[in-house]
Amino acid sequence: MNTSENPLVPSSYSRIIARELCMQERDLAQLLRGTGLPVSILLPGDATPVLAAQQMRILENALHIAGTPDFGLRLGRRLQPATHGPMGYLVLSSPDVISALESFAQFLPLRLPFSSVDITRDANWLTCTLELKIPATADVCRLLQECFALMLQAVVEAVLGRELYEARIGLEHPAPAYHRLYQSYFHAPVTFSRSRSTLQMP
Repeated sequence: MNTSENPLVPSSYSRIIARELCMQERDLAQLLRGTGLPVSILLPGDATPVLAAQQMRILENALHIAGTPDFGLRLGRRLQPATHGPMGYLVLSSPDVISALESFAQFLPLRLPFSSVDITRDANWLTCTLELKIPATADVCRLLQECFALMLQAVVEAVLGRELYEARIGLEHPAPAYHRLYQSYFHAPVTFSRSRSTLQMP
């Protein structure tokens, strides 16, 4: 595969997925089904990156293994700033929320190159808009939107030192059957079927 069209993703994210699924080493091959990847990439200390297309297949497999459609919320809650390596430490050392979000947006494509976050401001709102740059199934798109919204919430709350209750979160996917669970993960109102996936703060 051409890595310029299928950029590389750190395998650490796949290990986080395996941990959230509480997988034992003997079961790890299930998570990698259809990727052509060796189980060794899911073992501690392995730094082999995976192609973005392989990462999408791993997410599909994870949803199947989890057996519950709200897996994206569970995974997103795990993706605290420190899980993103140097990018996370840069965010955590930022002097204010805007600096933290700008650092996150600037370096996110280096960690998750199939995505980007655009930050805009007007007189009333700061808006972070997610863009996914790789084809994915509807279920994986929903999972990624949930994860990114929770990642942004975690970035802001790490700097504020409190829950981000005054934000507005809009997600592109329709309200899922488990939408009532969102209030257990998000501290601000969430709306669905939006034209773009955004997190807004006054």
